[in-house]
Amino acid sequence: METLKSELLEKELETIISTEIVDRMKEIRESQELSRGDLSKLTGIHRPNIAHIENRSRGFAPSLKTVMRLLRPMGYTVEIVPIKEQ
Repeated sequence: METLKSELLEKELETIISTEIVDRMKEIRESQELSRGDLSKLTGIHRPNIAHIENRSRGFAPSLKTVMRLLRPMGYTVEIVPIKEQ
């Protein structure tokens, strides 16, 4: 039972992190006035795949490699920071 709780919490955390990253990537793209087509040309990632990622459709959770490919041309990267104690 404890393992199941742990797995559910881990999956929940993955979903939250993925959602936050995807939402932020979309905000950055839009703030730079890039269309999905523009970003596709810059990254080589097909426009429909970018749409699926941004809309989180069909369970499209991007890998770290894909996140980096999408962020780099917009001048961003991912940073690992310590968790603040609450």
